[in-house]
Amino acid sequence: ETTEYGIPMNDTPRYKIEWDPESVVEEVHEVCSSVTPLLQELYTCPQIVFDGITLWRDQPGYDISWHTDNPVIHLTMQIYLSGSPVCPGTEFKTESGSVTAQFVPNTGYFIDQRITRPMHRAAHAVPENQMRYSLFAIWKNIS
Repeated sequence: ETTEYGIPMNDTPRYKIEWDPESVVEEVHEVCSSVTPLLQELYTCPQIVFDGITLWRDQPGYDISWHTDNPVIHLTMQIYLSGSPVCPGTEFKTESGSVTAQFVPNTGYFIDQRITRPMHRAAHAVPENQMRYSLFAIWKNIS
């Protein structure tokens, strides 16, 4: 089973918040939306629109295997919000092996996926007695 963007969902617990009006979720949505003109200019991609945010709460045992994102997605950002340093970061395949964006709160990654759709996965399952919180934002093609 996959999400609407082709991201595989496992049977292990993952909770998602996409929208909560009059809350910090709405405020973060508005902030991400407001940077769209800057991203269009920086990445020379006027055909993108902000598609929204998801707040993820990954519970013990959550894992996600190698995958690429849906072709409609052009720019993605994931910011790790809270959790222990033992929580998994995101591992990306490279020509020479892999590189991992380590799980460190208030850090993350931003990817332009218009040319290359990197294979990526959780570096490992969320450990017992841990929670992994992150913010995921998507800008997609409108052409």
